[in-house]
Amino acid sequence: MQLTSTPAVDGRTASILILDISSGHIRQHGGVIGSLKGFIRKILDFFWPPDPSDAPYNEAKTAYTQYHTSRQILDLDTALQNFQLALDLRQKNNHENLAATLINYAVALWAHYEQCDRPRDELKRVIKLYEEARNLWASVVPRPSSYPTLFTNLAQAYLDSYRLTKSANEFEQILVLNKELSEDTTLPEKLRNSALLEIGIARWTHCDLEKTTDQLDDGIQNLKTVLMYANANDDTVIRAKCLVNLGSAHQIRHREVGKQSSDDSDLLAAIQYNQDALKELAADDTLRGSCLYNLAILLGERYGVNREVADLQEAKGLALEAQGLVPSGELHDNIAKLFEELRRDSW
Repeated sequence: MQLTSTPAVDGRTASILILDISSGHIRQHGGVIGSLKGFIRKILDFFWPPDPSDAPYNEAKTAYTQYHTSRQILDLDTALQNFQLALDLRQKNNHENLAATLINYAVALWAHYEQCDRPRDELKRVIKLYEEARNLWASVVPRPSSYPTLFTNLAQAYLDSYRLTKSANEFEQILVLNKELSEDTTLPEKLRNSALLEIGIARWTHCDLEKTTDQLDDGIQNLKTVLMYANANDDTVIRAKCLVNLGSAHQIRHREVGKQSSDDSDLLAAIQYNQDALKELAADDTLRGSCLYNLAILLGERYGVNREVADLQEAKGLALEAQGLVPSGELHDNIAKLFEELRRDSW
């Protein structure tokens, strides 16, 4: 049974627009100036004419905010069209907020990518936009305050792409970006540990795709380190994500090593980690469907070894619950296939 790639919780941060680095023209500051009479505004407009890129840029941000309420693709399309207009204008004069424009455009495009069956061309475009922003900020000292958002989102985009391409360069970029975040002592401890968690996820994903264990021990250690942080700080979100991914890592090691040696220690560890994760995950958490699916696979495998009917019954119940949480997509199809196999007792 193939292991599903566990969705990243950090995909949630990719939905948030970053703030512009500076306000630009004096007319944008608000406060006292924002309350001046109309005739003084005309004087300001004469000396500091509005930036022609501001209108489409602000319209794009407004439409994207509306999309989060409406979930209507039309709002998202409006945001993307206006981000493109603003970007075209801002690239011509190397606008001071060009990097922020690139990042926010990529954020909106990522939302479109996720809602519209994840087309590869859009994923490539997302990476290109983020990389352009990364290049613009490469020599900026001190680093802009939004650089962690850029690195986190770019690493997530590379991870999605790596799952499709198995590109060694993309895998290396995931490690480089997250390593830089995890070792930046100026960042909050939670952010550094989140980046280390992503390194662990990338390593087990590499082993899953390449059918190897060469990065697995390091990946498991990364995840255990973050789990210690989560336990010490009672961070239930990070703890749940660690537990699910530790389950995935041990599931891979069982597949690659345990089955050949008849050693069930990794199978048992994977089951325990997923069972512990379920206790932490909220009913509507995006990880819950994947956790239920993986645990159903694991219990099905254990049933194949010990023929304990209780394992088979529990596996079917978990798969059925997972079906109700994942209404569509590749994971939904995998869950449906698993449920049928369990129902036919075809392990």
